[in-house]
Order: sequence, then structure tokens, then C-alpha cells
Amino acid sequence: MNKEKVEDDAVEELLKMGLFKQKFCNNAKSNCENEKCVIRSRRRTANAKNRIISWRCPRSKCQTFYSLYEGTFFEQFKKPLFDILAIIKCWALELTISKTIQYLKF
Repeated sequence: MNKEKVEDDAVEELLKMGLFKQKFCNNAKSNCENEKCVIRSRRRTANAKNRIISWRCPRSKCQTFYSLYEGTFFEQFKKPLFDILAIIKCWALELTISKTIQYLKF
């Protein structure tokens, strides 16, 4: 299972469902107010385990980024989207805590 592919597909579906709202840049200094942001992923370091998925202003002079989770149900979590969705899936299947932990270790 490719975590990144699953996570990317989940973001697309959540956008279609309206759980993530389109973000617009509000950086007046770069003169790109109301510029439609795009979703980008990055890692803090080359060796980082998890990716950070965020809204990013496409203008090269701006490059301001915003949390993908801001203003959504996912805002309260500090885990990658893949892990959050896996836990929700386990909860929906009524798995025990020990089975959920085994599932999440993959």
C-alpha cells in the first residue's frame, strides 16, 4: 500500500465532498490577494517520515502556504491525514484498540 497515493486520493475525494474548501491567498505584500492556491506536498527534511500537505500560493514571488486542515474537522488533529482516516476506518469497523494499533503499524 502506497501511503502517499492513498493520502493524495483521499484529499481529492475530501475536496469533492466539500470537507476541504478552496483556499485563496491573502498576502497583500506580494500583491496576490484572492489568488487561487494549489495543493502541494513537501517534507521538512529529506529524511522526514511524513509529508506536509498544504495550500500554496502559485505565484513565484509569494509562495505563502496555508494549512490544508484550517477550518475543517481535521484541524484538531496533529497526525498525518492517512493515519486519521485509518483510525476512522477502524472505528467504523468497530475494531478493538489492540487490533487498531496492529493495523496502524503496517
